[in-house]
Amino acid sequence: MTESFVRVGCNVGISTAETIEDLMKQRGIPLAEVIRRAVAVLKFVEDEIAAGNGFAVIESDGSVRKADLLLP
Repeated sequence: MTESFVRVGCNVGISTAETIEDLMKQRGIPLAEVIRRAVAVLKFVEDEIAAGNGFAVIESDGSVRKADLLLP
């Protein structure tokens, strides 16, 4: 199956642009892949919150803490 593409442009703050650049370098992936992954994660989080679920972080010592996400 061939996927169609749409060109999207937006302005972001300097700190956001720096974060995107850091992710590109750390992961060795292009800008489009950083954005695709970010959108996929946001969609997952939004769907889970809408279903009444929450999120937790498992610390390196095995302890678990609730993650309060600041999403409207």
